[in-house]
Amino acid sequence: MLSMPSIETFPELLLKGDGRTRGLAHGEHFRQRIECTVDFYLRLFALPEVQLKEQARYYANVIRRFNADYADEIEGIALGAGFEPWLIYALNSRSEILNNCGVPECTAAINTRESLLCQNWD
Repeated sequence: MLSMPSIETFPELLLKGDGRTRGLAHGEHFRQRIECTVDFYLRLFALPEVQLKEQARYYANVIRRFNADYADEIEGIALGAGFEPWLIYALNSRSEILNNCGVPECTAAINTRESLLCQNWD
């Protein structure tokens, strides 16, 4: 199992170019973080690979129809990080996929006196 990189700081990366170019640079630069995230979510999804691929491909089509540049960037990230594109589509669709699996994903709390709403990912 991979260890998660330190999250004491949030790294920034300035990206330019078309979707594929931005994605490729993103994937190369953050390869280790992406690898840790893929490892974490593959365990959390707890689906047979064929089912996960099917759902990821469904959402890939939804994303491409919505904005082809987004899909190109996701596929660039996959290429740059050394993953098959369906895995990165699965990460980008994690809320929808987890909802389909019945996995509770987040908690929300409200303080009505202070008009404060908070939410986290469990």
